[in-house]
Amino acid sequence: MYLHILLIWRLLLMVCVFLAPLCFLVELRSAKAPAYPTPSLWCQNRTINLESDNARLLNALLHSVFSRGDLLLSIQRIYSIRQNPPSGYRILVDRLWPRGISKAQAQLDDWAKTIAPSPELRKWFAHDPSKFEEFRSRYLQELTENPDTPAFIDQVQTQLAQGDVTLLYAAKDEEHNQAVVLLAYLQEKVA
Repeated sequence: MYLHILLIWRLLLMVCVFLAPLCFLVELRSAKAPAYPTPSLWCQNRTINLESDNARLLNALLHSVFSRGDLLLSIQRIYSIRQNPPSGYRILVDRLWPRGISKAQAQLDDWAKTIAPSPELRKWFAHDPSKFEEFRSRYLQELTENPDTPAFIDQVQTQLAQGDVTLLYAAKDEEHNQAVVLLAYLQEKVA
């Protein structure tokens, strides 16, 4: 009897160990939009969009899994920090300060104004989703030409070695903004 329980326990443990990495290869999505903003996570070249009713619980679970030495780079809307406070190092990646947020509420570690899109590009884009692909290419061009970009990448790498890094932004559209482009850019450069 005891031997059977031990064998079943070992079998379950083996299944969990072998199947756990596979669950991170699947992009998690739900059909309906969440009632609160949910961050996207990046961990060792795996992007996970947390868009479910249980996003906060799943985010905590993933954080506990990824915080064992793995890199965690995420983006989050600054207006959602009251409901879901980010952990680790927080960087605001907007050129303008977000309306209605005090510096005490933001609890920022850094404000990377120079990494944000230029005022001309920001005004041209005007958060129009139909212009997003062109905005992405123009912003990536700005990032490659920006003399502050290498120092910013070094700063992110240094902070990732110590813990999580969250890029904060103010845009309402969580899919079409500069933080999404910057996250993809950093994924490529930091990896």
